[in-house]
Amino acid sequence: MNITIAKVTDYGSTRIFVLVLIVSSMFVTVWLSITGDLFFRFTNDGIGYIEEAGNFLEGRGLVRTPSGAAPLDQDYIREGIFPPGFSLMLAALGHLGVPVETAAILIPVGAWILLPVIFIWAFSPLLPLRGATVVAALFAFSPGIVLAGGDVLSDIPFLALCLVAFGYIVRSFSGNFPLRYAFLAGAILGLSYWLRYAATALVLAFFIALTTAAILRFAPRRAVLYRILAMFGGCAPILAASLIRSYTVFGTLQPYASPTSPFYLSSLIDVSRGYFSDLLVDVSGFRVAGLLAWDIKLLVLIVVPFIIYVGRLIWRKAASSSNSAASRVTILVLCLYPCAGSTMVILIKARYGAVDELRYVLQYSWIILTLLALTLIPRMSLQGRVGYYAVLLSIIVLMIGRASFAWQLADKEQRIQALSREYADWQSVAEHLPDSNWVLTNQIKIALANNASLTEAIDRLPP
Repeated sequence: MNITIAKVTDYGSTRIFVLVLIVSSMFVTVWLSITGDLFFRFTNDGIGYIEEAGNFLEGRGLVRTPSGAAPLDQDYIREGIFPPGFSLMLAALGHLGVPVETAAILIPVGAWILLPVIFIWAFSPLLPLRGATVVAALFAFSPGIVLAGGDVLSDIPFLALCLVAFGYIVRSFSGNFPLRYAFLAGAILGLSYWLRYAATALVLAFFIALTTAAILRFAPRRAVLYRILAMFGGCAPILAASLIRSYTVFGTLQPYASPTSPFYLSSLIDVSRGYFSDLLVDVSGFRVAGLLAWDIKLLVLIVVPFIIYVGRLIWRKAASSSNSAASRVTILVLCLYPCAGSTMVILIKARYGAVDELRYVLQYSWIILTLLALTLIPRMSLQGRVGYYAVLLSIIVLMIGRASFAWQLADKEQRIQALSREYADWQSVAEHLPDSNWVLTNQIKIALANNASLTEAIDRLPP
């Protein structure tokens, strides 16, 4: 049995990537310029990263000031909830002379700008240029990424690493030097674990997909085995270094720990529906789409049949021997990763009581768009002009959803700011909000950050 090799698409030298990079830079820059004074980008998690990086540069190690449920009788603690990778990235740029606070913004924004380019490169063996560009644009400017793209968080850099890993695993079944690409995919998987422990799902998905490919003979078993070994060789040393550090510092291989929610398990169904609601919003761009998750009748009539239909198309494409090994293995990973990752997120949110946020689904919503592009678009192309216009209409609707979400997001914060200038206290602002679901946290943080007397008082505090 010969392995079916996917031909790596030539998109006309590097000009197309440069063009996409320029357009992506323009969109991100314009968005951040428009909303520069509307959002407080230094999240609670981000402040911890910055503090760890600063302490590391000052020789105290990766430590931060205790907060929340941490013991307050210590000046510094080692935090096990967050891997050290992002803090080390900030420290590395800080060592080169870049202020840590600036680096904390540059890294996620730079990763956001690169997302469309990385996606088009990663899936060029499987998607035509037009399809890859459309999917890249849709997911790079989805609601979750628009919300989190400029924040000091590891989410977007982690997503960029995920795409690079996909690109290398695709190329391990495409063109020359396949084992080298499998090794590089493994190395990226190991590095991603240093950024987010959620990479556990990604690592498992890759290895299970390749093992399944061998069992189902998507490619010669010996060829797949070599790729598994190469990927393990790239991943194991980097992953082992993280596990050894966790064990020596925290006494456990997995130091993620947080106070348990009293609603554990009793709220598992609600958490699942909330997560699915966020997923629908992030894929479509319309907040109203999230309501489908809370209406059983609409779920049964609309969402479930669509999932079954697309699932059948995905299975046919993965099972068809006429497709390349790269396509079939990639589809396996694309199916396994969101299942494993979403399950992990739902269980953690239920156990620890985390709130619903779009950034929890942005790691997986792009996969839905990619699977649709790999399965539905070829199917629609067989329908002639009707199929073409159906795909075009769907793309236009998704684009409108994203533009509408961004406009509503900026408009909401602008209106809250206008109210804060009109009224002297936040209680009055809250009473005059046009929507009771709006929260003031973001604008309160901005007001505190711009309060000169407060910052002066803090600066006068003893070290």
